[in-house]
Formats: sequence, C-alpha cells, structure tokens
Amino acid sequence: MSTYFYEYRYKIHIQVKDNTGKTTFVLFNDVAKQLHDTSAYKLFNKLSSPDNNDVSSHIQSFNGKDFIFKLKLNSTI
Repeated sequence: MSTYFYEYRYKIHIQVKDNTGKTTFVLFNDVAKQLHDTSAYKLFNKLSSPDNNDVSSHIQSFNGKDFIFKLKLNSTI
C-alpha cells in the first residue's frame, strides 16, 4: 500500500494595470502566502471542509486591492 503526501503551493495569475497599461503577473508560493496571510495547505483544508463551499470569496480576496510590486528586468535574451 502506497502513501502519498502532497505539498500544496500557490500559483496565482493576476492582472495588473496602471496608467501605462496592463500585464499579467504570476505570484508563486512565498509571495502569495504573504499576501493571502495563510499557507496553501491551510487554505486547502479550510475549503475542503464539508461546511465550507465558499471558494470564490477566498479567490476574490485580492480583487480591488492595491499592491506595490518591485520588478527586476535584465537585458539578457
């Protein structure tokens, strides 16, 4: 009998816009965990409970919020 252990991690695609245009950012686990203030594992367990079917409110928690992102660009192709 095999036992499987899963590591739940965030990968959140967000659309970002300012007065110059818009683009898509991908928030990976460490950054998303800080912004969401909970681990993906804890959120998964909370959403998996039989008495919680409100996934959309957790997903929409970023909607309408203002964030400042620091970007690092290089010229290497």
